[in-house]
Amino acid sequence: MVRAPILVHGLHGIGKTRLLDELERVALARGHRVLRGSFAEHGQGLSYQGFGEIVAEHIRSVTPATAFADIAAELLGLFPALVELAGFADDVEPRSLRDRDRSQLFELIARALSRVAQAGPVVLVLEDLQGATVSLEALQYVVRRLGASPMLFVGSYVTNEVGRGHPLMTLADSFATSRRFESIELGRLDAAALRELAGALVPGARLPEEVHESVFGLTEGHRY
Repeated sequence: MVRAPILVHGLHGIGKTRLLDELERVALARGHRVLRGSFAEHGQGLSYQGFGEIVAEHIRSVTPATAFADIAAELLGLFPALVELAGFADDVEPRSLRDRDRSQLFELIARALSRVAQAGPVVLVLEDLQGATVSLEALQYVVRRLGASPMLFVGSYVTNEVGRGHPLMTLADSFATSRRFESIELGRLDAAALRELAGALVPGARLPEEVHESVFGLTEGHRY
């Protein structure tokens, strides 16, 4: 069964990063790894770079570069920044991927992430998906290709930067029928919820009502 991704979305400053940080804390406490990549693609030169960041972090923290030896040349062609990793590019010439079609590139990314999964359960946090284009097509392929792997894909995006024609909506629609797919929208807190949050952050303290009103006025219900 396809292990559909979880998508977290909301306005700027609404608390997406804070929620992902908390998810990372819980995952690490349970002995799972967490790898993060940013998918803000500004031009074709940065396509797929979020996946490259995940692979690089995995190599730095978990697995020797030799685990990728058979696909190192292709990975260097797709992710030139990997050349900076000690031991990764020794005696390896980047292989040009100029003539590869997208399905071949997607399969290369899937093979690289399958090596990541071999080290055990891992949460892949994919941030700034509103800035991604071709990476979203790759993500759809990878999630389905690695559906049986011990990987949880969690993405985040800014709601008002994604319209109905955005590739991210196509991705969400493709997984909409999966019972494992979750789309979590973070909204602004109302005054009562913000008061409850303040009480949780300062246990036992009784803040004056004017303080609550001031905080609500300043934040407008954003979690920041």
